Amino acid sequence: MKELKLLLVVLAAILLVPGIATSAEPAAPSTPKLMPQLGHDQRLASVAFSPTGKQVLTGGNDAAAVLWDNATGREIRRFEIDRNSVWSVAFAAEGKQALVGSWKADLFDIQTGEILNSFDTHGLVSAMAVSPDGTQLLLTATNAASLWDLRTYKRLQRFEGNRSAISSVAFSPDGTQVVTGGGYNPTNETRGIKDFTIRLWNAKTGKQQQQFVGHTGAISSVSFSPPDGKYLLSASRDESVSRLWDVSTGLEVGQFEGSSGESTGAIFSPDGRYVVTSSWPITLWDTATKTKVREFEGHEQEVAAVAFSPDGKQLVSASWDKTARLWDVQTNRELQKLEGRAYSLSAVAFSGDGRRILTAGTDNKAHLWNAQTGSEVQRYEGHGKGQYGYVDIRAVALSADDRLVLTGGYDGTARLWYAGTGEELQVLKGHGKDKNGYYAVRSVAFSADDQQVLTGGDDGTARLWDVKTGKQLHLFKGHGENRYNSSSVGPVAFLPDGRVLTSGQDGTARVWNIETEQEEQRFDGWEGEIIAFSPDGKTAMIRADGHAAGLWNLEARRQDWRITDQPYVSAVFSSNGKQVLTMSGSNISDKTARLWDAVTGDELQRFEGHTASLSAGTFSPDGSKVLTVSNDRTTRIWDTKSGKELARLLSFDDGTWAVVDSFGRFDASNGGDIDGLHWVVGLEPIKLSQLKERYYEPGLLGKVLKLNVDEEGLREVEVFNDSGIALFPEVTVTHDPSPDDPVLHVRLENRGGGIGRVQILVNGKEVTEDARPRGPDDQEATVLDLEVDLTNSPLMIAGTQNAIEVVAYNAAGYLASRPRGRPKARPSDTQPAVAPALWALVVGVSEYRGNNIDLNYAAKDADDFANALRIAAKGHRGFKEVNIKTLTDSTTPATRGNLEAAFEWLKQAKSTDILVVYLAGHGITWGGAEGDYYYLLRDASSMELKDKAVRGQVAVSSRELTEWIKAVPALKQAFILDTCASGQAILSLTASRSVSASQTRSLDRMKDRTGMFVLAGSAADAVSYEASEYGQGLLTYSLLEGMKGPALGIDGFVDVQKLFSHAIDRVPQLAGDLGGIQQPRLSVPRGGESFDVGQLQATDRNQIPLSQKRPLVLRTRFEDAKLWRDNLKFGDKVNGALREISSSGREAPLVFVETDEFSNAYRLAGRYSVQGELVEVTVKVSRENKEIGTFDVQGQRTALAHLASQVAQQMQRIVRKNH
Repeated sequence: MKELKLLLVVLAAILLVPGIATSAEPAAPSTPKLMPQLGHDQRLASVAFSPTGKQVLTGGNDAAAVLWDNATGREIRRFEIDRNSVWSVAFAAEGKQALVGSWKADLFDIQTGEILNSFDTHGLVSAMAVSPDGTQLLLTATNAASLWDLRTYKRLQRFEGNRSAISSVAFSPDGTQVVTGGGYNPTNETRGIKDFTIRLWNAKTGKQQQQFVGHTGAISSVSFSPPDGKYLLSASRDESVSRLWDVSTGLEVGQFEGSSGESTGAIFSPDGRYVVTSSWPITLWDTATKTKVREFEGHEQEVAAVAFSPDGKQLVSASWDKTARLWDVQTNRELQKLEGRAYSLSAVAFSGDGRRILTAGTDNKAHLWNAQTGSEVQRYEGHGKGQYGYVDIRAVALSADDRLVLTGGYDGTARLWYAGTGEELQVLKGHGKDKNGYYAVRSVAFSADDQQVLTGGDDGTARLWDVKTGKQLHLFKGHGENRYNSSSVGPVAFLPDGRVLTSGQDGTARVWNIETEQEEQRFDGWEGEIIAFSPDGKTAMIRADGHAAGLWNLEARRQDWRITDQPYVSAVFSSNGKQVLTMSGSNISDKTARLWDAVTGDELQRFEGHTASLSAGTFSPDGSKVLTVSNDRTTRIWDTKSGKELARLLSFDDGTWAVVDSFGRFDASNGGDIDGLHWVVGLEPIKLSQLKERYYEPGLLGKVLKLNVDEEGLREVEVFNDSGIALFPEVTVTHDPSPDDPVLHVRLENRGGGIGRVQILVNGKEVTEDARPRGPDDQEATVLDLEVDLTNSPLMIAGTQNAIEVVAYNAAGYLASRPRGRPKARPSDTQPAVAPALWALVVGVSEYRGNNIDLNYAAKDADDFANALRIAAKGHRGFKEVNIKTLTDSTTPATRGNLEAAFEWLKQAKSTDILVVYLAGHGITWGGAEGDYYYLLRDASSMELKDKAVRGQVAVSSRELTEWIKAVPALKQAFILDTCASGQAILSLTASRSVSASQTRSLDRMKDRTGMFVLAGSAADAVSYEASEYGQGLLTYSLLEGMKGPALGIDGFVDVQKLFSHAIDRVPQLAGDLGGIQQPRLSVPRGGESFDVGQLQATDRNQIPLSQKRPLVLRTRFEDAKLWRDNLKFGDKVNGALREISSSGREAPLVFVETDEFSNAYRLAGRYSVQGELVEVTVKVSRENKEIGTFDVQGQRTALAHLASQVAQQMQRIVRKNH
């Protein structure tokens, strides 16, 4: 028997029907909430553990407190305040309430997020404490601390005596005493007064009982020793040690030496055995001996606060590096890193055709979304830091032809980018800087002809730039400062007559002559600043103060209408100037966007749903949609007629993205297996990927916007609601597998939602789809005990840790439990490393039964890929053997019998080996939105698969492929699908189309069950698939190209993920205007590490075949000059001659395209006359409606095929001269 060192990962999970969260006790119904992983974007200042130990609460300088789920590290609540920093946090009501301290203390209901009360201390609440019995609250303030009743919200006592601000507080274990620590006084009257004493008070009477003197800096924390409170522990910012005091005498009795830098905190463990000091690094001390036990390292900046879990087994720390970290106290291992994944958004734009969306924000990047495919397709990165180190892109624009992207940032530059490639074209630098850094560029605009751009900056100027050279052409200077000494210029715009219009915070708008740089007209007379110009420049939206805005007629200098109940607005006009969209900048009081009639000022629509302040918005070109971006990190698309939210877009710092609609449907990177976005039900975080069985909708954005030509449409799904909960069964492992007894024992307890299928995975690969003995008949069982025998499992790797996962479903079966993380296998000290073998099955079909669906390149592509893979694999010295089998037209035909035999052959692979499967040819989805994906075999004669018996002989489904691949023991697997869906030929060649949603879902299920990398490309029809100037499928071409160098790693290694990523980027570039080719989709197994499938030295790369670019030639048209019809069928014969030339292999001089219309292709048309047996033909060759050559040929009527060949040869000569 194999030596098995097994690490068991049990994925017992919380189940939900959209409604509420579950825990040990049933929770009240709760509407599911979409929760981006925002975290904090500024320093953290405070942290607290919940009484249950399941959650952590953090507070930061970004005016937010965040509640985290400890088990997953996911954000589950966010409490925003309209004040500066959050300095202190605490739990109340047994963890059901959260306290957030700033310049007052707000009490929140954790379930609803509602503010229950605000405790106004008339000072900074830099620290707080809840009494041991949970009934009282102790708060800091200026010169005093105050005690409050948490039931009545009344103040009970004040503790006055410190001459400076109170900076720290604590209750004694019995709640009868409180302690306060002094700090600097922030008030003007007593600024500079220092009182760094610690004072002990009677909680009931408010009388001082003791004073502790010795610190020379502000007291950062105080803590009583448990369980009796005999000792007091204090930390100070005097760069000293933490001190231990005798409470009864007030004398110092010990120190914890060795702290580096300021000591930001010191606390006792719940049992009093340990002390933790939160200087950098965090240090654990033995209380009795005062010796250092261990350190906790990982934070990149100062640690601001620490807290123990109630059982003392875990420690949480909050840092200036914007993260909180959860630690195992005994091992000092980092358990979770609590951090954000998304960034606030500050700018948005629609492309002129409405098919692209551009967003930008505090990640200092701009993001381009393809609205049709629903995916983020490009990121523009290069802006640096601005004044005070700020990073943010404040303005974006797309050129009229959508070729260029323009961004303006805090780093004082505007930057021009190629939209398609992300390449930086120009850096427009000139707005200058002061001692604090560069002046931000806050407004940008393209001229009507896209030859110039206009920028407005914080330096008080507007500047005109040349797009091609990047040079500054003109400077417009004259705006002054407002009463706050701000001189920012923006918005800026080009007027229809070509002049420049600018606005400044000096309360003026100015029109400039471009050539003379002179001001020609000035508008003023209002209080406030312009926030948007109408397209004709005649009116503007003006924000007068925090709670008022209105529309002004600039020339008449009058206000036409006014908004008084939407605070801190920004605004944008529709393209026709008839409507205005305003966005609220308030975190608490509004959070809406509103649509107004620009003439009457009537409110037409209100868009509600954002959970934080809005920063920008825009209209779609036709005005039917509006986009808004917010500090809740979402871009939302709204329907202007109904006011309904259509979809939300999110992008994350790890390169992933997501699109979600109000029904819960989603599309996302990697099938929704992402870290940046999740659902929260009650206090339970639910991953997007857990809902994929019911809610995963590839291409969602294009469908919602009605841009995506997909006959499947949107699937009907059950909308998220408050209807209740159907729990997963509770999973308990009653016996861990071992070398002596490798049987896994699992107990499942029905918690009301039934016992659905139970999936077992070993090392990420499915062993059992459903481990229930009786299948669905077991779903009503109260308790179900399972035994899974893993004896001699080929997926087990000897001498390593193997991850075994148990995933349970509810009876409904649409919600999977979430993985809690899979460990990486560790080599055994006693087991030698085993060299892997490479196994590959490469299949390509061009010649099907009959001629109706034949292809030109699929089989040749498979042969080329197999050859390239063989060269690469043999060049890799780490492979003990290379086994590659091909099923192609030129080798062994791809019949069902041969394919099944090939997968049987692959079963020889070992778990340490590598598997590559490649399929090229026809592939279709059958069965509608819930159907399956089928790969057609050589015996297929049409795309019709209605007959189940026929379908079973001429096609193989993704479900069958999944079962076959699961049976191959190799754990490192890659699957490539390069197919053509000829059944979709009704689609226009110029209409871009993505991989169908059903195909994507099918292949994603394959990835989830097999643990393999899946690269899927597809064309809408045979013409799109074959109409490549390279005479090869574009996906395969891009893979071969990548293997020749561009996608190779260090020392020429062929890394699967790097190679697949190259294909994803390259195919759209190669396709150009070929609309039927979509961007391939890549699915990566969660936690799966990439691997090499070969190594290529320079000499090896030269052996890889790669076709050269060739001209495309369309179907020809010929007619009899007298009859005006082709009664000789001469056009068919010329087409046949061109088809024969095109199919002559990689060296063919042209590519014949079986269609009448195609971008940038050559066309032949001609007329002929017949005189007896003589046929005289005049031929014209054109390209893009431009004639490039003519010629005449003649021949015998009895030899039309020879005459057609002459036409083809003459055409080639003309094309060679012009291509």
